[in-house]
Amino acid sequence: MSETERVFEPIVLPPKIARLQTPVGAHSKYMKIMCWGEAGAGKSAFLAQFPSPKVVIDQGDGGIQQFLSDPRDKVLTITNYEDTIEAFKFVFANQRQLSSVVIDPMTILWEDWIQHFNEEFKGDIRGGQWNAVKSPFKLYMRKFKQAPFHWGFSAWVNDIVYSQQEGGPGEKAKLSINPQEIPKVEKRLPHAVDLGLQFSIIRDALNRPTNIHEVMCTKGRRPISMKTEDLFVGKSWRFDEKTGWVNLWDKIVEPIREQWATSAGAVESFGLDPEEAAAEEKETDQMADDAVSGNLVRLIDESKTNPDLDEVLRTKVSPVEHFLTPGAKKRVMEAGKKRRAELKENA
Repeated sequence: MSETERVFEPIVLPPKIARLQTPVGAHSKYMKIMCWGEAGAGKSAFLAQFPSPKVVIDQGDGGIQQFLSDPRDKVLTITNYEDTIEAFKFVFANQRQLSSVVIDPMTILWEDWIQHFNEEFKGDIRGGQWNAVKSPFKLYMRKFKQAPFHWGFSAWVNDIVYSQQEGGPGEKAKLSINPQEIPKVEKRLPHAVDLGLQFSIIRDALNRPTNIHEVMCTKGRRPISMKTEDLFVGKSWRFDEKTGWVNLWDKIVEPIREQWATSAGAVESFGLDPEEAAAEEKETDQMADDAVSGNLVRLIDESKTNPDLDEVLRTKVSPVEHFLTPGAKKRVMEAGKKRRAELKENA
């Protein structure tokens, strides 16, 4: 008997599984976009054009503020792990009041995230320590993907490769600049976005940069109902920097977004149900707190003298104390009291 001749009973999901169900053919009406490429190619200018009101998480680069003009936009300049967590919590607590959230650049955010844990672990991250590093990051990125707002972030190219080609007699050697075709971000992130846009500066025959910029679609996840010619990998747009920074959102994204938001299957949100989302948010916060408080407890336990302990409490615990949940704070405080008693007993 062929599969077409078989008679199937309707699939009935038990309540525990039914709450995880999402509609067949659904897609979020909000776009998640990664723009990446060489310096000065227009990434920050593009992110500044995301719909307002928006929150801009600036990683200390300071390049995006000059392109912002809407007074409803809020820029948060972040330079450490603790402030990053606070910015994320603020965004998700106010997600229904935001049209967009952008991170510029994600490359620095991820590097700072890694550096934080390198310092906490007193060396390179090894083995099981990676779980404490990546788990909260992965959960936060999933929340950005499922959130009811447009999300965009920039990334640098992974590396620049220079190669010199020797010419013939009387010819000058040519220098080739070859960006690797890899965004410099946590390796899962390119898979989490709907649209990948590579920004580059066109070079002339002598490999000198020109005033022409190119934006190329390197990844396009489109609804089935959208016409293929409207969005495909390899589609590109060019603009002349001498005429000013064009509104790339209106030129590139808006024609796609209109179809994206109105095509069959577009929904406000189709991630976890409210109960599951609340549980995951609690888990995300708990994992972040566990990672921070666990490292603080370890530093406290490693204190050899009372002055060492005082230094840890002053430089490590006090700056982040107000970020911790009551449970995590209690754990750290109890560890400090316990270590103080042990040092007194061994004195």
